[in-house]
Order: sequence, then C-alpha cells, then structure tokens
Amino acid sequence: MLKAIVIGSPGAGKSTFARKLRDMTGLPLYYLDMLWHKPDQTNIPREEFDTLSNDIIKKDSWIIDGNYQRTLEARLKACDTVFLMDYPLETCLSGVESRIGKKREDMPWIESEFDEEFKQWIIDFPDKQLPRIYELLDKYQKEKEIVIFKSRKDADDYLCNAGMKAYPRVHRNACPHGLGCVKPQNKVFKLQQRHKAEPIFAGWDETIIWSCLQNVMGDIYVDDTDNPNSAMAMLGDFCFLAGEPNEELAVYKPACCRQDFIIMVPQNDQWSRVIEKYYGKNAKKVVRYAFKKEKEVFDKEALEAAAAGLAAEYRIKMIDESIFRQCKDLAWSRDLVSQYDDYSEYQDHGLGVVILKEDEIVSGASSYAGYIGGIEIEIDTREDHRRQGLAYAAGAKLILACMERGWYPSWDAQNKGSAALAEKLGYHFDYAYCAYEIWEYGCTVE
Repeated sequence: MLKAIVIGSPGAGKSTFARKLRDMTGLPLYYLDMLWHKPDQTNIPREEFDTLSNDIIKKDSWIIDGNYQRTLEARLKACDTVFLMDYPLETCLSGVESRIGKKREDMPWIESEFDEEFKQWIIDFPDKQLPRIYELLDKYQKEKEIVIFKSRKDADDYLCNAGMKAYPRVHRNACPHGLGCVKPQNKVFKLQQRHKAEPIFAGWDETIIWSCLQNVMGDIYVDDTDNPNSAMAMLGDFCFLAGEPNEELAVYKPACCRQDFIIMVPQNDQWSRVIEKYYGKNAKKVVRYAFKKEKEVFDKEALEAAAAGLAAEYRIKMIDESIFRQCKDLAWSRDLVSQYDDYSEYQDHGLGVVILKEDEIVSGASSYAGYIGGIEIEIDTREDHRRQGLAYAAGAKLILACMERGWYPSWDAQNKGSAALAEKLGYHFDYAYCAYEIWEYGCTVE
C-alpha cells in the first residue's frame, strides 16, 4: 500500500482512522477538508482545490482523507487501496456531536455547533451519496484493494492485524519509560479462533475474559495462533495475562489501543515479575476485590426498596439512546458506556440506569462490558452528588433490570469502598488479587 483513500460519511471517524494508518505506515496524510476550507469558514475556488488535490495525487505515496465526490473518481484511479467506512447513521451523528468544541488536526476551525443543514446532509448520505460511492467502487474493484468497514471495531481490528503482519517495526519514538522493552518481532498475534485460548484461561472466573473468549467484546492476543502457550485478553482499560510468562505480550500494545493507561492483571507471580521488570516505576501495584458469582443471592425486595429510596429531587431512568449520548459527552460519566461504539451495540450487549436531577445526569450504573449471559458493572457518581446513596440506588436498579432480563450482574471492586457497596447490595466477597496500573503503557507497534 502506497496510495490510499479514506472515505465515508462525516462523523464516521475517517480522520481518526487515517491518522492511525499514517502512524502505522509512515505514509504522508492529506486532509481534503484542510484544502477546501479556510480558517474564516469560507472555501477556496474549485479550480484551486482541483489543482491542489491533483498535485497531491501526483506524489509517490499518500493517504487522502475525504469524499468530495465531484473529484473522487480521480483519486480512485490513482490510489491502490480504498477504505470505506459504511457505518450506521447513529454512529456518524454521535461522532459529529462528540467533536463539537474540540480543536482538530483535520479542520481549520473549531466547530461550535451541529449545524442543522450539515446534520441533514449526513442523514441523507446513505441514500444520496453512498450509492454513487458503491458504483465507483464496483467500477474499480478489479484494480484496487477495497476494504469496507461496517463498524469502528472492524476498523480497529484491521489496524491491529495490519500492524503486526505488514509493519512489524517498533515505534520510531523510544520506549517511553526507557526500560529496554523487548522489541516485538512479529511474535504477538491477534487470535481469531478464540476457543484455542480457553485452556490458558481455564478456571479464571473473570467476565471480561469471558467476553473476549466469546467474541462479544475485546480481543485475544497470543504467542502462536495454532498452539498458543501465552495469551492476553484485552478489553477497554483491562488486560489479563495468562499461560507461560511472555515478555513480548507484556510490552505489546495493539495499534487499536488508544490509551496510555492500562490495568494489567497477572495470572500468577511469574507474570507479575515480568510486568515489574519492564514497567518499573510506571507499574503501580494495587489490590482489587473479586466477588462470588451467585445467581440466586439477591434480595429482590431489599433492592426494590433501595431503588425507590431516592430523595424527592432525584429520579432514576434506564439508559436510552439520548442518555447514552449524554454519557458519552460527559467526561465523568463516559466510562458508563465507553466500551460501546454506538447505541445499537449497547442495546445488544449492555444495560444501565442513570439518576437525574433537573434532567442532569448525576449518577449511574451501567455495563462496562457485556458477555453471554451478563454484564460487568460500572458505577460512578458526579463528585458534587456523592455520599447521598445514589450509587446504592443505581446499583440496586441495575441488578433488578439484569434479573428481569436473565443476566448476571458481575461485580469487581477497585477499592474497599466499592467492595463495601457490593456487599450492601448482596454480593459475597470471594478473594483479593493484585493488579498493576500501568502508565505510559506499552511499546506501540507501527
């Protein structure tokens, strides 16, 4: 791949994907929006745009981000690879909403509002723009590599796989913690046949691991795809290391991993030593608390009383599409839904409630992750509304909702306060275990 175009509806995440692709391949990236728009929110003349875009096409290598269908075919003729993001409308609309007020590398001004005309253009995109794009792709399908993503997970998966298969180089920047991390030499692989890792994680009753093994959410990485001896289950801010201690897995950071923070949970002391060796002072050893998974343990009447015991100024509500978007937009509540790309995925694998005061979200209990038959609970309360029993009420309501659906609401406590709340709700303590909070996580593979 030397010449690639990234196309799709506004809000799909084209620019984010293009930047990751640039960082992975080293190819120069050009944003068509930066050519067309001026900082004063006017546009350059069409003739000037055509000249500038044609100059880019003539270069030896590039990634071009943007549709601009009037000139799209010229770029299609010149490229060797096409990435089309054909996502649900809701994903695209929420993508645009999430970037309002943020400075962006791909736009010469900061969007202050979601313009209604622009919103309508996105709503019309599947019917008015997408059919023409598919016509052009059909015309050039024999000459180009065409990759179509149907979800952001598809795009992330592509980057993870391509990063190891095609570009097994360590990031051009030095390992951030200067600890001489092992350089991956194409020895870490994303596992597609996830059942092969089941023996490695056998006996580890952790729902995040289950979600990864069940191919519901998250991913599994291994040292060998045919006969794995070491494995890492990764979902959100958590990764679980199991099997034979493996240095490459401990320092490996998939290209699709967006954060520089991770909570590593070792299967045994041997894995702990590997983590401590390679992350040193950046690995903070902490104690977490696991609770028994007992389906018949909850007192329904007590939970109903807890959910109904809110003060008059508060009301409790299930997370619907509107609340889902609000949670995404607020920094303190984002983790309630952060592992779900869009509301449709949340409907399938998630469940949650929020507590409102004057229509503002002030507390919530939701699924950090889902697995077949249940969820992993995430609870938080806005700082100015803590110590008022809101987390207790929200947790009770969510457990009741899970019981109605036939799901099990798994609980894992970060601290003793969370553990005390779990016991108040009816959970029984199982055991304490060590984990590592890693800052400046991993050596990113290009």
